[in-house]
Amino acid sequence: MVWAKLSAVAATPTIDATMLGIRGTYLAIRSAQGPAQHMACAITGLVYAGMFVDMVPDLVLVLWAITSALIIGAVVWLDKKWLMFLLLIDFVLSCMVLSFYLLHDPAPVGPVYYSMNNGTMARYAPMQHDMSLIDTLAHSVASVIMAIWSLYLANLVMRQRLERARMVFVLEGEEVK
Repeated sequence: MVWAKLSAVAATPTIDATMLGIRGTYLAIRSAQGPAQHMACAITGLVYAGMFVDMVPDLVLVLWAITSALIIGAVVWLDKKWLMFLLLIDFVLSCMVLSFYLLHDPAPVGPVYYSMNNGTMARYAPMQHDMSLIDTLAHSVASVIMAIWSLYLANLVMRQRLERARMVFVLEGEEVK
């Protein structure tokens, strides 16, 4: 009877499974388990990578997009250790995007005109569109949210791995570790 309960539990997909596969991932997303958050984080990372084009060096954005795509693959086919590793890389890349966005002055596109007015220098670049304070704040908040989200999910995966490692089965009154 105990073994029947354990086999029934083992047959249902859980977030502790090493590899979920496509069907297991679909069921986990449908039941709103952890993989749904991982997939949402990865898809959001892909969208945000496109949002920062021409504001951050292309290499960083390409790495961010590739990492987000790899997270999708890791949820389906790889071990939780790889998923946690990729989420930590996503955290680092999110922080890099934020720092490049806030500290990097992109090269101007097209002609730039300078004029001296009453002792102050004014810059005019007709081909370059300056972002408003709201745009800058929104982009900054997006990067901060992605960094916090990926770090939270990496911590979640680590806690799941530790919980699985210390899981105790109770079989007919005996504890087996």
